[in-house]
Amino acid sequence: MIPVIDIAPLVNLCGDDTNSSKVTSEDHELENVVKSIADACQTYGFFAIINHGVDTAAIDDAWNASIEFFDMESSVKQSVKMADDYPYGYENYESLGCSTSDDDCITQDTLSPDSKETFSIGPMNSELS
Repeated sequence: MIPVIDIAPLVNLCGDDTNSSKVTSEDHELENVVKSIADACQTYGFFAIINHGVDTAAIDDAWNASIEFFDMESSVKQSVKMADDYPYGYENYESLGCSTSDDDCITQDTLSPDSKETFSIGPMNSELS
């Protein structure tokens, strides 16, 4: 089961204009969030969050765009692949044993049902990453 962590205390802290050094009754809640994140990372390597404040419509749009992208033909996805000088974009090399210079290695026929495709997004200026 994927750990699900309620980060509302963290979101509330970040949105609070009061002095963050002030001790409040919510300190134990914040400590619990931090501990839950640490435990999930150490035990599972990942986790899901709830009460993060991100608009549901934005999440739905992102999921739909992701589905649309990963359903495209391999040649289209390869047109935005990661590069040595820019570490963001499409990648499917890890599961297929391809090197980043082997453009012909990935075709729609070689993709397995669980092909571990990824698309990384980062700053346009790679010096900021």
